[in-house]
Amino acid sequence: MKTKKVTTGIAVVGVLAGAAGLAIVTVPAGADPAPQLPKVSPESLVSSALQAKPAQFGGTVSATSNLGIPLPELKQGTDGNYSAQVYYGGGDKYRLTSAQQGGAQHTTVSDGSTLWNYGSKDRTVNKLPMQQVKAHEKAMQERSKGDPVAMSKQLVGKLRQSSDLTVDGTARVADRDAYELVLTPKPSEKTLVREVRVAVDAQTRMPLRFEAFGNGSSDPALEFGFTKLDVGRQDPALFSFTPPQGAKVTTVDPGKHMDKLKKQPKQQMRTVGEGWDTVLTGKLDAKNAKLPQGKQESGQRNTPAGIMDRFAKPVHGAYGNGHLISTSIGTALITDDGRFAAGLVPQQVLEQALGTK
Repeated sequence: MKTKKVTTGIAVVGVLAGAAGLAIVTVPAGADPAPQLPKVSPESLVSSALQAKPAQFGGTVSATSNLGIPLPELKQGTDGNYSAQVYYGGGDKYRLTSAQQGGAQHTTVSDGSTLWNYGSKDRTVNKLPMQQVKAHEKAMQERSKGDPVAMSKQLVGKLRQSSDLTVDGTARVADRDAYELVLTPKPSEKTLVREVRVAVDAQTRMPLRFEAFGNGSSDPALEFGFTKLDVGRQDPALFSFTPPQGAKVTTVDPGKHMDKLKKQPKQQMRTVGEGWDTVLTGKLDAKNAKLPQGKQESGQRNTPAGIMDRFAKPVHGAYGNGHLISTSIGTALITDDGRFAAGLVPQQVLEQALGTK
């Protein structure tokens, strides 16, 4: 298997969720009849979707997970329930409001010059000048040689080479006409994923719905996408933010965070294998390497460490002792000495990637 060294500070469950993220999906299409659309080849559909320029839009995004474990990325922290209102106004202007446990909401707004984050539960506002945000993102990319999102995009690009591509008819998604693109791993792939279905907007070529299916199941393991979508110019007022009266406003300096990161040793991570069988391996820092013991507080149950403590099972092999998280489309293994491997593959592939102790 081929290997490539990269650097990052991602935790093991974050890696699993990030890898699964390339197969994240949206809500079923409903009972609307399939629209009649001009025929298009799979390669042409993929190319046009990757090259499409984002249009202004507003809509509702929903997600469902049947993995059996909660994903840290879903802010409400529950398995199977997530929704958010998303608006994009072009350039650096966007707004996202998501529901959280207890009826609270989290809102992120970028007006083009300032990024605002507001949590209704504790009534706190974090304010970041966009110039500093962009500088921070650039510094992070230079330090890590690619964040998990960038790594996932690279992986998605490579999936075209290890997949059979088909256009399986059409569908109505969020009241819009769409093509159903299907990526099926080639028979030589060892992945647990049976297929990924992507509903691509016939007009804008925006991905509207993604569905990831594991082997042996007719139900999607992950779903994510639009249930409502309005493409076109959005109300400019959506991209402005005024802190609520009485809220505590803090101006965040990303540079201070970067100074702390620069003092920490860089963590090495590498990819083993290619395409669907790619495994991310590395070593966690001392804080993340040790599994928590005892009862978890409610706010810690869906953190990477909390998930490992609740859902991992003890395992043993040439790599030594460790713990394994298994889902229908992927696995993650972390050894007692802090090494980890994660991917959309069976346990045996992870063990081969880890090697011996």
